[in-house]
Amino acid sequence: MPREVKLKLAKVARTEEQFTSGAQAYYADTQLHEFVSRNQRLKEAGKPVVINLDNGLWQYSRHPNYFGEQLWWFSCFCLELGTWMDFCWITCEYYVFSVRNYSRGRADA
Repeated sequence: MPREVKLKLAKVARTEEQFTSGAQAYYADTQLHEFVSRNQRLKEAGKPVVINLDNGLWQYSRHPNYFGEQLWWFSCFCLELGTWMDFCWITCEYYVFSVRNYSRGRADA
């Protein structure tokens, strides 16, 4: 496959990664907002509040919204590099793999 075709495919993949990471950050922020709103209603009703958000994306990581935003900015950086795209793709995949494996092994406190 010619290099130009590879670069175009890589750009499409990184653009898709941007949309995915943006959706992840939005979804995590929405879950956090619903959690805080529900706790506020429980507090006003005099009922005990839920201390930890541990469902949805939040069961995998302490801050999935920040991870999605970091991934968004990193994919923006990769898109702008042009000839360095292959290097960035490998680095980004390593980053995602490392964080995912780290977050699975965290202790639930």
